[in-house]
Amino acid sequence: MMSHQADFITQSSCLHHVTTSVLQFWLLQLA
Repeated sequence: MMSHQADFITQSSCLHHVTTSVLQFWLLQLA
């Protein structure tokens, strides 16, 4: 159970990082 929760947190962190990178790239395209 604990390791599954850790995997979920890791995936959420990775997804957040990817989303932030995409947003930054998109903002640079608009600039």
